[in-house]
Amino acid sequence: MYGSLTSWWKIVEKRPEVIREGDDMGWTPLHYVSCIGKVKEVRLLLQQDISVAYDLDKEGQSALHIAAFQGHVDVIDELVRSCPDACDIINTKGQTALHAAVIGGQVNAVKYILGTPNLEDLVNEQDISGNMALHLAALHKHYNIIYILGRDKRVDLLATNKDHMTALDIFSAHKEGGYQAAKVYHVLKGSHGMPFYQDWVIEYVKKRLDKQNVEGQPAASIITGSNIANPENIDSSKRSIIDLQLLVAVLIATVSFAAAFTMPGGYNQDGTDQGMAILVGRAAFKAFVISNTTAFGFSILALFLQFDTCFVSDRLRVRYAKVASYSMYVAILAMVLAFATATYLVLSKNTGLRIVPFVVSGCLVTTYVIGGFLDPEAPFWWLSSSPRRYVRNLLFDYGVL
Repeated sequence: MYGSLTSWWKIVEKRPEVIREGDDMGWTPLHYVSCIGKVKEVRLLLQQDISVAYDLDKEGQSALHIAAFQGHVDVIDELVRSCPDACDIINTKGQTALHAAVIGGQVNAVKYILGTPNLEDLVNEQDISGNMALHLAALHKHYNIIYILGRDKRVDLLATNKDHMTALDIFSAHKEGGYQAAKVYHVLKGSHGMPFYQDWVIEYVKKRLDKQNVEGQPAASIITGSNIANPENIDSSKRSIIDLQLLVAVLIATVSFAAAFTMPGGYNQDGTDQGMAILVGRAAFKAFVISNTTAFGFSILALFLQFDTCFVSDRLRVRYAKVASYSMYVAILAMVLAFATATYLVLSKNTGLRIVPFVVSGCLVTTYVIGGFLDPEAPFWWLSSSPRRYVRNLLFDYGVL
């Protein structure tokens, strides 16, 4: 198959039966030329014996499966035009050529199959495990293929496999994040299957049971072994988050408190203004004081709220924790601004250098916000709002993102 066209064609002319002969894997010459993308050789073999297109290897793979897996669109086109019903061939796993293209991660092959009228029946075809092409794309985390299939109106997003899982359920199990995952979650939105709702009901019922307290001990503690109303039984993951927030809040409060007594530029050592900040009259100094005070105030607020979560009811605990998180974000941003303005003050004679902190800080904050904007599971209050989802989805729909 790897020799010149003339040499191996002479062999075929002398022994036509060799076209149908398979090796130990059951591969015929057509399988091999389809695998390496030799469209001319494929055409000649089909002209010699059209039925060779229906020969299967020991795994039930036809030449069309092989070409689709390798992504040779020109070979796929030749096979489909010469043998239109070859697209109906399935392997021992019940998989079509579209399944093979998806498993191979071949975006162009998938696009070709979706765009060919004779192959549109393959779109929702399921294998013996009940997996459509979209399920396999989610299983193998082929982001671009998921996005292509998910945007095709012919694809049934709610179809489930034999495990009662949709493509979204399969992809969600990977716990993926980032820009590519955001596109996937966007096109597959709202297409969860039975396992998702079962888990949701179990979690919901557990929470409801744990809230039904009786004298002395929660009734549900016998069943679940937990007591949400008791702070000592908060699960370790939530406790670690609280500990981290406390640590960050203390750090910001300490830094901002120290910055209040080590003013940029120092203090006057003599005169009527002795002990006063030297740069007190400058606008940047006022911005520093405001931002530093904001950082200190909101970090202290977060500390108070986190302490209070140990002594309030469940409903207030959730509310306090959420407000504490918001306060932390404000404190962090204020601390960054205080750093930038302080650096600006002490480097006032170097115009180029004094704007570097603003540029760097601005880029980092912008990158953080954009990352949260693209992350479908962003927990930030200003990123998870309906306008944010609407704008992001609109950009996805028009292919801007």
